[in-house]
Amino acid sequence: MHRYLALGAPEYTLTREQWLPQPVQRVFSFFEDPYNLALITPGWLGFRVLSMQPREVRPGTVIIYRLRWLGVPYRWRTRISEWVPDRRFVDQGSRRPHTTPHKAFDEHRAEALRAMLHQSPRNFGKDSSLWTLEMAAQASFEKGLTQRRVSGETIRATLARMGVRWRRAKRWITSPDPEYERKKLGRQSLLE
Repeated sequence: MHRYLALGAPEYTLTREQWLPQPVQRVFSFFEDPYNLALITPGWLGFRVLSMQPREVRPGTVIIYRLRWLGVPYRWRTRISEWVPDRRFVDQGSRRPHTTPHKAFDEHRAEALRAMLHQSPRNFGKDSSLWTLEMAAQASFEKGLTQRRVSGETIRATLARMGVRWRRAKRWITSPDPEYERKKLGRQSLLE
């Protein structure tokens, strides 16, 4: 089941069942302590339980988690809506586990990002004449377009929201060299 959000991205409900070859009491004793989730989560994700209220798992318990995916921190909140010891539990996410691009770039800042990408990365102290998503993310933070460092995917999504595909963004770049167009045509003729 899914419903569409304001940005047009679907929101999904994940229902998961798993059979473990262990006595049910042992499995539930493991899940009674949400801090144990770090033991079964790959270490490179940096998974952490930030808070849990109340301290014992029961209906209404709220747990806030954090992890890092591709260097970007994500936080989300879940609530235990059903807890039947040694039988089942329902863990409902009450907050999406990701940030949406519109929070990083409002309309004005998205246009400033577009304008920035029309310039050479060298104007922003970069050692390249072509933008990468990660370089654009770093430069947008350094220039003050975002309050925190965002991911390259946030840059891509922000451009997509403006109807710009990333491949096209690379072709925006021009050089301040007055001979740029002539040199570019000469290079292209050599490649043909």
